[in-house]
Amino acid sequence: MEISKKSIQKLGKRIRDEIEEPTDRESLIKYRNYFREPLVKINADLSGFINNLNMNYVLAGRLKRIKSIVRKLRRPSSHNMDLSRMGDIAGTRVILNDISDQDKLVKKIQENFETEKIIDRRDGDTNYRAVHILIKNKESIIIELQVRTILQQLWADESETYGEQAKQEKFIDMKTRQIEIYLKDLSQEIKKRESAKNEQNISLEGGVIYRKKLPFGMKYENLRKSFDNASSNVVDDNLFHILTFQLQEQELINHDTYELNEEEKAISEFNRINSTLDEDRYDIVFINTNMGKEALKVTHPRFFI
Repeated sequence: MEISKKSIQKLGKRIRDEIEEPTDRESLIKYRNYFREPLVKINADLSGFINNLNMNYVLAGRLKRIKSIVRKLRRPSSHNMDLSRMGDIAGTRVILNDISDQDKLVKKIQENFETEKIIDRRDGDTNYRAVHILIKNKESIIIELQVRTILQQLWADESETYGEQAKQEKFIDMKTRQIEIYLKDLSQEIKKRESAKNEQNISLEGGVIYRKKLPFGMKYENLRKSFDNASSNVVDDNLFHILTFQLQEQELINHDTYELNEEEKAISEFNRINSTLDEDRYDIVFINTNMGKEALKVTHPRFFI
């Protein structure tokens, strides 16, 4: 690593306080790239581990977008965040069938991996529901593991479609207020469904918001179908994926894939695209998975709808 922990802390403070130096974004990209090899390794380790548990799952890992790192540092609730301690610069997402599998996997990971922290967000006051596990490798690098059910992933993806509006701490206009109400109602409905013995027997009818958005209609059905396809047809197709998504048109405009031995080429192209396109108009995502494109329709469904 070419920059020290102290330098990383200072870099994060300058970005947070909006007093960046000309080379700070380049340093931030370099720091983020440091996580890509540990991400590939933990993905492979987790895939082998979960396969032995005989449960259906979908797994993919990503490097955090630069704009997301910057926004997180500048968010009022994260004001004292130390960049060197940010746990989700590299993150892996595991989607499971239901709460039972989620509880089982969390317990098994806690028993078999070195974990720094486990955060159960299923019973708190927030709308977001998942279990986050910070896994530490032999070099003490932290990779965040998000463990979600299909229904929890449905809520998370709906939230992602609204971007930063969904993360506002105070909703200041009618539009964002409606988003707040919708996501709260959706979260409560998902909690109710996951508390039931058989989610399939619950009516898919809802109020005005549900009839407009139809989250439990076609979107949920497509998510479930992609999950079933990806989890039942496991392929050894370990690739890097770069997705370029146009936000205004809500359209995936490019999807590049690279073999593992093309890692440097892939990260170079990822950095080039990020430096070329406006990150306020495009989402550019760097993903690693060994489960093929169908897995991405589960872990990042809004890019493929």
